Amino acid sequence: MRTNIDLVEVLVGHLGELPGLGVDVEAVDRFIDPDERLFTSDELAYCDAQADPAQSRAGHWCAKEAVSKACAKYLQLTLREIEIRAEPSGRPIVLLPDRAVAVGLAAEVSIAHADGTAMAVAVAALRKFDSTL
Repeated sequence: MRTNIDLVEVLVGHLGELPGLGVDVEAVDRFIDPDERLFTSDELAYCDAQADPAQSRAGHWCAKEAVSKACAKYLQLTLREIEIRAEPSGRPIVLLPDRAVAVGLAAEVSIAHADGTAMAVAVAALRKFDSTL
């Protein structure tokens, strides 16, 4: 018969297999004035081209924060190393630095806005490489 401690050990053992998770929420009005220290030039250009640049900047900032938190399970990244781009459909794409890609780290993010607030949720995981190729 398993004890509670045995079950906790099993649970902790499985947690290593779960992806990293990150979330961030920000007020849009904090991002009315663009701050070049927070974003890449491509991120700022994309946000400035949107109907509501402050909302877009807030969403991108939340995405960078959420990705940073999700990746922290595996590797500490600075927010300047994380870049958020968009597919033609508008779906956000996470670009990680070479040092993260080299160890197989990948991340996905979702961004939402409502009532003057932006938020993002991200997951990060290590990709498994097939060493037989």
